[in-house]
Amino acid sequence: MRLVLILGLLVLVSGCVHTRPVPLDTPAGRADLNARTSGRVSTLHVRGEPNRSVRNLHIGPDETTWVDRLSGQPQSAPTADVSAVSLRRAALWRSALIGAGVGAAVGALAALTDDGCSSFFCLTPTPAEYVALFGASGAVIGSVVGVSRTERFVPPDAGLRMRLDTLARP
Repeated sequence: MRLVLILGLLVLVSGCVHTRPVPLDTPAGRADLNARTSGRVSTLHVRGEPNRSVRNLHIGPDETTWVDRLSGQPQSAPTADVSAVSLRRAALWRSALIGAGVGAAVGALAALTDDGCSSFFCLTPTPAEYVALFGASGAVIGSVVGVSRTERFVPPDAGLRMRLDTLARP
């Protein structure tokens, strides 16, 4: 049971989405977001349309252009309709490596505090087995969490626009 609790704790303390306001109506805000998305795959949220995975995103003063990842076709929409842009913050392998390191450290701690009859049906694992088990579990958890760690950039008025659109529906 202790093993399940510790692994559950690892999942709870990791992963998040950071939301940052970016003024798309200013040249500095657009340049900052264009620099962040340069050469990266991002998720584009356009008002009234489904989210899409895009490459080569460029946000201009009047028009936002991109290449759709699924179709490979260039597309565009008015910049005023862009409600958010999401980017994955870390590479998957990096998240797995961090998870493995944290898991191995927790495994070493669990081995030090082992009372002789663990959740393995009173089969006492060696310290190396604890470290290996927790390290492998941490790598899996790190991979799952790494997929969910994103940065979301929204225009400062996007939340208000979405709420007003919801209220205007019949």
